Order: sequence, then C-alpha cells, then structure tokens
Amino acid sequence: AEWLGGASGWRFDCPKGDRPTSWKRRYVLQLNTLQSVFTLFAPPAQKYFFVGEMKKMTWCKQDELTDHVSSIRVWIETIPRTNLSQRLLRTSTFGPESPVHWAHHHPLTNYPLTVVTSSSMSELTTGVIGLFQREFGHTASDPLGSRWRNHPKRRTTDWKEAGKINSEWTEDHLEALLNDEHKNIICNNSGRWEGLV
Repeated sequence: AEWLGGASGWRFDCPKGDRPTSWKRRYVLQLNTLQSVFTLFAPPAQKYFFVGEMKKMTWCKQDELTDHVSSIRVWIETIPRTNLSQRLLRTSTFGPESPVHWAHHHPLTNYPLTVVTSSSMSELTTGVIGLFQREFGHTASDPLGSRWRNHPKRRTTDWKEAGKINSEWTEDHLEALLNDEHKNIICNNSGRWEGLV
C-alpha cells in the first residue's frame, strides 16, 4: 500500500513475532558463509576492484546486512548479464521487493519504496548460489559444493556460532545447496524465485 501510494526510500520489514535484529542476523550468517565460497573460487577480475598493488576486495565478510548486499551488487555488476542477474539487480520501479538495489542508497532515497523482506533476502541467497554455479564451474562430476567443502583453505570460523543463529543453515546444508543443479528452483507466477533456502 505504501509503495502504491508513492512512498520512497527503503526500510526493513519486521514480521510479526520476529525482531529485526534476529531476522537480519540469519541472512548475515548465510551471506558470510557464501562470501567464503566467493573468496575461494572467484577469479581476480571479479574478486578485486583493482588487480595489482592497489587491489581491494569486491565482497568482504561483513557484520551488517546492508554492507553485504551493497558488496554483492558490485560483484553482480562485474559479471556477464543473465536473466537471473537482471532479476537480482531490478529496482523498486515495478514493486517494493528489490534484492540488492536498495543497499547502495541512503534509506531516504527518492527511488520508489523498497521493503527489505525475508523473502527478498532468500531470493538473493538462492540467486547468488545460482550465479556461483555458473561463474565458478559446476558439473555433476565436479560439483561446486564438494569442492568448497573439501578445499584446504575453506574458512571454518563462520560456523562457530551458526547453530545459535540459524540451526538449519549448516555446512552440510550449504554443500547440498551448492551441489544442487537448480532442479528445486522455480519461478512462480509473481516472478519470485523459490527453492533451495
């Protein structure tokens, strides 16, 4: 209703019975563990703003959801465009759920209202996994999840407190998601990606 009424800017949704802090912490955990996959497999042209002595990481581990999503937007904009990346980069022009566009702007931006929801963040994590599979190589004989799980330099510190934040998001679960070939992802009639998470 707010979006239809011409509201602008962005804000976090707060579902009934859930606190914004716990809601966001779950997705910070998921994105931090996905960032560790990015660190291991992204080529230099995607991983750094500047390759060489001035290099700076495109997407770093973060404590705040806004910072994570802003970094992911930068990464998505460096890779070849597909239907999936275009969906993730959509603005709030046609509706209040925009997975990444909002994070690059002040909450009082003049763009049409974005309401950041659990649904839009689930769409983002699902989409990032799909982009990882395409960009970092994924086949039935050499699945990305297994390569991540068995990598000698895999970051394990992300998982120390994971069970207290989201008991369902485990190393086994992420490995299975990364190994999935999108057979569980559908695009429903509203155009929202579902499945995986």
